[in-house]
Amino acid sequence: MGTTLAHELARAIPCPAICRDEIKEGMVHATGPFEPAPGEVLMQRTLPTFLGALESGDRYFEDFDRVAIAAPSIDVDTTSGYTPTLDEVVALVMPRGGSAQLR
Repeated sequence: MGTTLAHELARAIPCPAICRDEIKEGMVHATGPFEPAPGEVLMQRTLPTFLGALESGDRYFEDFDRVAIAAPSIDVDTTSGYTPTLDEVVALVMPRGGSAQLR
């Protein structure tokens, strides 16, 4: 559900969505026949590409670790829809006085 949330936020804000699963899917399409397996080569290529896309200065975002920055944060439960709502999440990330059109 994280990729779905990323795309909904990207459309609402608007900004690009950077999704690890979609980077890997693109690599699979570019590579041809593929057999998923633990530790397979495409995942080894995907993670550095994903983390490099998220690079901020000389720091990388690591899976499951929070990035410590001076900005508001919010936890979103995606078990059944979004809690808090998508509108509440967008309100947190939009500049004061900004607006977003949710589709």
